[in-house]
Amino acid sequence: MHKALTRFAALLALLVLLAGSLAGLAAADDTGPGQGTGTVKNGDGSLKFGIGPAKHVPPKQVVDGRAYLVYFANPGATLFDRVALFNYGAKPLRVQVYATDAEPSEDGAFGLKPGGEAATDAGKWIKLQVPKSGYVTIPARTGSHPFGVLRIPFTVSIPLKASPGDHAGGVIVSVKSTSKNKKGAKITLDQRVGLRTYFTLTGKLKPGVAIEDLKASYKNQWDPLGRGLYTVSYTLHNTGNLRVKVRQDVTVKRCILPLICPSSSLVAHPATQPDLLPGTRVKITETFKNRFGLGRPSAKVTLHVTAVDPSYTKKIPDVTASTGFWALPWLLILIIVAVLLVVGLGTWRYLRHRRLVARERAIAKSAPPPRHAGPSNN
Repeated sequence: MHKALTRFAALLALLVLLAGSLAGLAAADDTGPGQGTGTVKNGDGSLKFGIGPAKHVPPKQVVDGRAYLVYFANPGATLFDRVALFNYGAKPLRVQVYATDAEPSEDGAFGLKPGGEAATDAGKWIKLQVPKSGYVTIPARTGSHPFGVLRIPFTVSIPLKASPGDHAGGVIVSVKSTSKNKKGAKITLDQRVGLRTYFTLTGKLKPGVAIEDLKASYKNQWDPLGRGLYTVSYTLHNTGNLRVKVRQDVTVKRCILPLICPSSSLVAHPATQPDLLPGTRVKITETFKNRFGLGRPSAKVTLHVTAVDPSYTKKIPDVTASTGFWALPWLLILIIVAVLLVVGLGTWRYLRHRRLVARERAIAKSAPPPRHAGPSNN
C-alpha cells in the first residue's frame, strides 16, 4: 500500500520536462542560468532547483545553451559530457541525481520512468560521476549570484550491440519529502525535473507507423431525426526505430442524399504527435456528436509521417486504414416504417375501394334493361 501511495504521489509531482527547441545562446542575467535548463518551482512560484547541459559553457553563462542532450553516435562509442545542477535556495540542497529511460505517457507525451525502476536502455548507458546512492548537495545561492551551481561530469558507454535508430532517456534531479494524508497514511512526494537525452545510432534506419485495432461505431440516441454518436478509435503505433511526427486525419463517409445532408463526410484532425518514440503506442478516440446516420458508413484514418530529425530527408509514405460499420437510427426507422404502413394501408384501402366501385359499375352496365309490362286486353 505504501509503495502504491509513493508511486501515486511521485506521478502527481512529476513536473513537465523541458520542452521546445531553443536557438542561440542567452546572455547571463540575474534571474536564472539561461536557456537549456529545467527547473522546479516552490509553491509561491519561486525557483527551487534545476538542471541544464554544461559541457562547453560560454563566458558569463553557466549552461551551454542546448535544449536537450542530443547525440549521434555509433554502437560501441564512448561519449563525455557534463550537466549543471542549480539551487535557488538560501540553504544547501540535498538532491538525488540519476539517469533513466524515457517512458511516454498514455497520450504519447515525453516522460521518464518513475524513480526506483531500473533503466534498461538509454538511461543505463549514462554513468554520472556521483556517489552510488546518487545523492549530492548543491551549494546555496550567494550574495553575488542568485543560485548555487554543482557541475557533474558523466560518461556515455553505448553497447556494441545497441540497435540502430533513436533511443531516449533523461537525467533526473529529485527531491523527496514525506508527509501524511488525511487518513494518517505515510506518503512520499517526489519532486523531479528532467533533462531529455536523445541518442541516434548509426545503422539501418527504418521509420514506420501502424494503425492498429481500428474500430468505428454509431450509437443510436433515439433521436427522431436520426442523429447519433459516431466513434472512431484506433491505436497509433511507432513500429520503426526513429522518432516521428505524426499528423492524423479521421474521415467518416456516409451514404446520405444531398437533400438530407449536403456534407456526407465527417472529418476530424486529432492532435498531432510531435515526437512519437520508437515502440510507443497511443490510443486515439475521435467522436462526432449529434450527426445523422443511416445505412453502412465507412471510417478512414490517414497518417502523415515525418522524421523528427531534419537530417533524415527520405519521404515516409502516408499510412491509411479503413473499416465499415452500420448506422441504424431505430427511432427514425420505426417512424419511417409506421409512415410506410399508414401510407400503404391507405393506398390499399383506396385501391380496394376503386376496384369495388369499378366492379359495381361494370355489373350495372352488363345487366339487361328491365322489361316494362304492356297494356291489358281485358
